[in-house]
Amino acid sequence: VVCHQPGRAEILGAPGYAIPSLEDTIALNLRLGGRTNPAIRCGGLAFNTGGMDAAEAEALMAAESKRLGLPVADPVRGGKTFQILVENCIG
Repeated sequence: VVCHQPGRAEILGAPGYAIPSLEDTIALNLRLGGRTNPAIRCGGLAFNTGGMDAAEAEALMAAESKRLGLPVADPVRGGKTFQILVENCIG
């Protein structure tokens, strides 16, 4: 699971270092993880949408899920999208 906070521009604690794209983050994690686990896969993404209202968060997560072809959910908000993420990780 790739964790992400939408809207964050820089890596926390590393001023001047931009957040890489989600695609790059997923690809790099799969590449490096594949060195020790050839069956590695990305089960989905966990978003921290605490700064958004529910409608805005759901719209963003649905759009990113469609764009990336992976489940996207906010574990704190829970709900159906989070259940889909969990099931994709353990299934």
